[in-house]
Amino acid sequence: LAALNMESEKAWPLMQPGEVRNSLGDIVSGHSPSGALRGDRFVLLRNLPGGMQAWPNLVAADEVLGAVGSGLAPILKEMTATDLQANVNNEGVVALAKRSDLFVARFPGDGLGYGAHYDGDEKCKITCILYVTDGWHEEHGGCLHILDEARQRWWSVPPRAGTMVLFRSDLVLHKVEPCHAARSALTVFMSLGRSKADVERERAALLVSMTSYL
Repeated sequence: LAALNMESEKAWPLMQPGEVRNSLGDIVSGHSPSGALRGDRFVLLRNLPGGMQAWPNLVAADEVLGAVGSGLAPILKEMTATDLQANVNNEGVVALAKRSDLFVARFPGDGLGYGAHYDGDEKCKITCILYVTDGWHEEHGGCLHILDEARQRWWSVPPRAGTMVLFRSDLVLHKVEPCHAARSALTVFMSLGRSKADVERERAALLVSMTSYL
């Protein structure tokens, strides 16, 4: 973890704030796609210079987080299939098949946080975060807050090194409280993909639509 934090610090000069295009067509920095203010900066692993050999620990972490996604995919698919059969899930079976590149992100400790938001788009389903900065203390701030709608309260997750957090990107509202000390985190997003069964269903539907016009 110390080596991961060192490589994250090394990548800091290459990190950029999040950018979105506003309603006027202008690029605005320091915002999430949902419009929430954000004080972090990030860079994608694939955009770091020097190739894989220059960032060996980040590459290894990317492989580990990818393995987490691969292990989670069949579990989530089975859970949503069971919910669908029980009529308690109207989104269909969640079949994870893709994941993002590794996001290497860092809050510089200037008192900024990240406003309440959801992650990704309609296909992004799972957010996986690994905190890598050691020596966290309560006065440093920067905790992740996750909204529990059922209990109408926010749960707090301290960003201690080695802590991994997974949650539904599209369903869980979350935010980061102001950071008063620098901290780094690694994030991947896992997205929907088409299973073989989905492809077969689409092919069958296409054949039906084609024959209906014959």
